[in-house]
Amino acid sequence: MEPDCRGQGDQGLNLVIGDEILKGQVRDTNSHFIVKRLYDLGVRVQRISTVGDDEAAIIEEVQVFSQKYTYVITTGGIGPTHDDITFEAVAKAFGESVAPHPELVSICKMFYKTDDLNSPAMKLAYDLFGAGKRKFFMKELYIKSPEDSIAGPLTSTAKEFPNVTFGSYPELFQRVEARGGAAGAATPGAIKM
Repeated sequence: MEPDCRGQGDQGLNLVIGDEILKGQVRDTNSHFIVKRLYDLGVRVQRISTVGDDEAAIIEEVQVFSQKYTYVITTGGIGPTHDDITFEAVAKAFGESVAPHPELVSICKMFYKTDDLNSPAMKLAYDLFGAGKRKFFMKELYIKSPEDSIAGPLTSTAKEFPNVTFGSYPELFQRVEARGGAAGAATPGAIKM
């Protein structure tokens, strides 16, 4: 049984989709890129899961994992071919629909030289209704002090802002990072020294 990671800061799962991954025909390089980028944004990825191009499996994974993690990021299965079913499956997992997004339609028209919404290329112009947006930020603070002199204040600040990820990385100068996604979350100025 999967742990419920909600309430423990921003937790993520990367859902890799594609028969070609499971057959060993294509190397999954997306996971490395996505996990690194999410970490840089303050999201701790707890798991990477891989499923084939199977609508029922995708729907199940998205439904189960979206209840356990703050973010479920999918990679693969977005394209114009018959087996690119990720977008539609994710929409069904949330009881949503997909429809052409005007800006994406414009981009696809320019790239694929078609305005036929039934063209396979226009699958890329569809948008999931009801998708939410959240902004992230990262702040770095460079301090000319030994790491042990900031350990106490950093620990106190981390306890005060439990949904923000803090780290101290000794270099020539001490650097403290604060990563979070909520408005009003801790900033380097919140560290009282």
